[in-house]
Amino acid sequence: LKTIFISDDGVKDDSFLKVAGDAANGAYVTGPQDLSSIPLNAAATAEFKAEYGAEPGAFFQEGYSAALALLNAIEKAGSTDYDAVTKVLRTQYVDTPVGKIKFDSKGDAEGVGFSVYKVENGVFTELK
Repeated sequence: LKTIFISDDGVKDDSFLKVAGDAANGAYVTGPQDLSSIPLNAAATAEFKAEYGAEPGAFFQEGYSAALALLNAIEKAGSTDYDAVTKVLRTQYVDTPVGKIKFDSKGDAEGVGFSVYKVENGVFTELK
């Protein structure tokens, strides 16, 4: 049986490439958009590596960005009042490791997204 492996974002991690080896080639997976051109992403990743001596895992940038957005909203609101913080989160963009984000009326992040990747020669390649 020969078939194409297709998976969700839980597989877009270097550990998949190491475990699967050459068998990973041709696989399609989803994952966060390529963040390598965002300066705050590079800084957060370098800080993590310096502190823990390892690469951050999947969704590190998203968690870091959510915390940064919340801290920024508390600072801008001048309090931890729910309504004040929520207003800032929904009306003001903040620079984060995943780019400029804010949140819509349902709490979903605007300014972020997912991509489809194909493994080619042992590397995740973002499909455009």
